[in-house]
Amino acid sequence: STTAETAPEVRADRAESERWTTLGTGAGEPIPMLVTFTNRGAAVERIELTARAPNGNLRFRDVFAEDGYLGHLALRETQRGVEIGVVGDGTPAALAKGTDDASLRGLQAGDVITEFNGTAVDSSVQFNQLLQLTKPGDEVTITVSRASDATTENGADNSSGEDANEPSDTPEVSPRILKFAVVLGEHPLEIIAPEVESDATQLVTDPASLMMTIAKLGEAQGKLVSFDDETRRRWKALDEVVWEMHPLEAPLIGVEFRYRLTSDDLKSVGLSGSWQIVKRYSLATIPQPESDGQEEMPYHLQLDIALKNLGEQPQRIAFRLAGPNGLPTEGWWYQNKIHPQMMASAGARDVIWESLGEGHRLLGGPKIYSNARENQEDDRPIVTSIASATDPEDRRTISNVGVDTQYFVVSLIPGTLGDRQPMLVDELVAYPVAGVLEIPKAKIRAANVSFAIVSPTYTVAPNEEVKQSFVVFAGPKDPDVLAAYDLSESIEYGWGIFELFARPLMAILHIFYRITHNYGLAIIMLTVLVRACMTPVSRKAAKSAAKMQELAPELKKISEKYKDDLVKQRQAQQELYRKHNFNPFGSCLLMFFQLPVFIGLYRCLSIDLELRQAPLIPGIRWASNLAAPDMLFRWDTFMPEFIAGEGTGWLGPYFNILPVVTICLFLAQQKMFTPPPTDDQQKAQQQMMTFMMIFMGVLFFRVPSGLCVYFIVSSIWGIAERKLLPKPTPGGQAEPAPAKKGWLATLLDKAAENGSASTSTAEQRKKRQQKRR
Repeated sequence: STTAETAPEVRADRAESERWTTLGTGAGEPIPMLVTFTNRGAAVERIELTARAPNGNLRFRDVFAEDGYLGHLALRETQRGVEIGVVGDGTPAALAKGTDDASLRGLQAGDVITEFNGTAVDSSVQFNQLLQLTKPGDEVTITVSRASDATTENGADNSSGEDANEPSDTPEVSPRILKFAVVLGEHPLEIIAPEVESDATQLVTDPASLMMTIAKLGEAQGKLVSFDDETRRRWKALDEVVWEMHPLEAPLIGVEFRYRLTSDDLKSVGLSGSWQIVKRYSLATIPQPESDGQEEMPYHLQLDIALKNLGEQPQRIAFRLAGPNGLPTEGWWYQNKIHPQMMASAGARDVIWESLGEGHRLLGGPKIYSNARENQEDDRPIVTSIASATDPEDRRTISNVGVDTQYFVVSLIPGTLGDRQPMLVDELVAYPVAGVLEIPKAKIRAANVSFAIVSPTYTVAPNEEVKQSFVVFAGPKDPDVLAAYDLSESIEYGWGIFELFARPLMAILHIFYRITHNYGLAIIMLTVLVRACMTPVSRKAAKSAAKMQELAPELKKISEKYKDDLVKQRQAQQELYRKHNFNPFGSCLLMFFQLPVFIGLYRCLSIDLELRQAPLIPGIRWASNLAAPDMLFRWDTFMPEFIAGEGTGWLGPYFNILPVVTICLFLAQQKMFTPPPTDDQQKAQQQMMTFMMIFMGVLFFRVPSGLCVYFIVSSIWGIAERKLLPKPTPGGQAEPAPAKKGWLATLLDKAAENGSASTSTAEQRKKRQQKRR
């Protein structure tokens, strides 16, 4: 790893190829992330969340990765073979042990991998394919060729003073052949990583994150060059060149990238002078917990940008900073993100921002893609403008801007943690990272999108500099964590009435989890609590359904008697209902009251980070993620694509058993308690209900397994509740129920009683008067 003491220093004159370095640790403590940087573009290539739970397991693992994790090695093919470019601290690769020499510890940058478990390695593609055949916990043997003999802190030569993570330029004289035993781990979640297909042979073409280049450059009172595509062709942009790389001085933990724009560079675009460009990344230092949530603040980097005028005349400059890309799309084919605006759709990755003028806003990935497609057809830039120089200042004063997914978000917050300063931008745009023609139609919802900030044009005096700082938050959408960074609005609960139910249900669910230490049991307890609270309504609905069964024979007689006169048939039915004081819509009460609770619970289960990777039954791979379908087995290898395609199929690439159980219970409940049809119309309606139930099973086939658990328990409760009610009177001999009087009838009865009392009193007074006479 790279710390303040060991970060590599690469001079521009010798950094002719790409180099990498890391900050943080794979062990998860004290900083719960491992960040990989590249000196090409001074960018972030990868951020892995390595936080650990109290039991030592990863707090956020890659829920779809089943192979063993060695650590990101930045492999590249050289004449010597497959060379390691970087080894992160605390990763299995860094913890490898020598099999022939017990003093050897860890693979190192510059090692050339020659064998994997006895199989010769010829390419990085082959190495990745061999690694995909392993499982977490497997011990593998890796043979490497190492050019040096002396020993560093990790068991490698460091006599040159260079960091172990920098491939050595020392001539390979008598390289040693070393064997290491490595225990593979689970894959931590990569919250930022280059977009790559699951096919191991797919080349990575998407850019790294947080790349910066010059947007405008010129003289204070003269020419100002805007670096559009045409101008960029005439010189090498900052996001394409190799920068110098230096460690930060202790006690800071970080790395600084520098690049100098020389007078020759500026002459190529008709300008004079020179500039020093600096990008400095430093890891978070955890503040003292002054209030609740403050201890949850290590999920960020500090990014500081400095632009120094080295010329003899005042100059103008503006920079363009690209946002993060390659955020996880895990489960995009079953997730259903909510857009805060009605009739607007969210994608697996969306751009979110907050401005002083508009507050929190979200621009969906599908909208970004469709705008880019239209612009490309019209030969315009494939970007969606969020704010421009012509907008009011409050609209382009940004408090934060980021890329949002279902459970994670990466945001840029202008300023520092202790001094947040909303930034006035000249332009803010969103765009698809890959070319729009390269995105398959079925995967538009999962399109890799990002944003770019263009700063105002600064006038900088000679030997002066302009600075801009950002807090780069890269973490989970945990309410406490987001609150500490003022990003709470990143969690979207849905419409207000559903949020009203989702928040308390989530709190109750977490209370039950603290009792049971299993979210499957917690959901069962929550279901029992919800159904118990609805007992008065559900019993009324059940009694109403049972009464309907009692009246079925009489309704059938009415249907037969007035089969040719529907008006009289309806009148007779209404009279029968009044006679027995029966409301045919009483059984709908439960659905009416349960709907907002159901949707609130659905939103609770869909956005609750704690359910992600929470198993129904610990130790079993099936239903190991209650926020996802149970995924009994994968069937897209033998099922047609329109059924099992990822994003294109009706049901998805996995067969899920819990939705099948749920629909079977629904059908059983319908068959057990639905009264026999009294006419052909009712028979057709019941057949339609059965068909709709099966169709609903198709729609629900990809819902979270935790929601299926709720449905199953709720259905069993409903069946038991109906079984406990008295059975309907046989033969349709239902006793007429005394009619309940409405408020008007009650008033009339009281008025009549008062009238009768008045009449009786008057008659008695008249009789007394007659006797006196």
